[in-house]
Amino acid sequence: MIRVTALLAEAGLIDRTWFSEEGATRGTYVHQACQYYDAGELDEDSLDPVLVPYVEGWKKFRADTNVTIAWAEERITDEKLGVTGQPDRLVEWPGVGWAIIDIKSGSLADWTAIQLAAYRLLLPGYKNLKRFAVNLPGDGTYKVKEYKDRADEGIFLAALAIHNWKKNHGGK
Repeated sequence: MIRVTALLAEAGLIDRTWFSEEGATRGTYVHQACQYYDAGELDEDSLDPVLVPYVEGWKKFRADTNVTIAWAEERITDEKLGVTGQPDRLVEWPGVGWAIIDIKSGSLADWTAIQLAAYRLLLPGYKNLKRFAVNLPGDGTYKVKEYKDRADEGIFLAALAIHNWKKNHGGK
């Protein structure tokens, strides 16, 4: 079973040039704080001041869009494809419908479209599932980007086919 992001990295679709340990750690804590907020369990008085503007951006997104969180940070798996992933949020969005959301505390990368397409493939029970990234730049705001290119799923499946071919033919 391969994780979606590991597959995308293996395929060369994720450029880790600008990744840093500090950014990855911050991203983990931002995700956790937003998850606690969504669950009504965030103790805002104990929140690290570095995280406050990210959470404020998420709170603003939630207030502006009135999305209903169906679930957060749940592992999903497709045994047939041999792929697993952990989307940030599955939401019901008034005026939009069902959507899969990835929260990004760094800049948005092009590969996010492929990542979300993979998650959509792993959730076949949701018809017309839309794909969005919510960027939290750390200044109390948010930006939303929708991904609509139907070719994104094909790119993911091509990466998966190459991965499987290499695995079945002694490659890494």
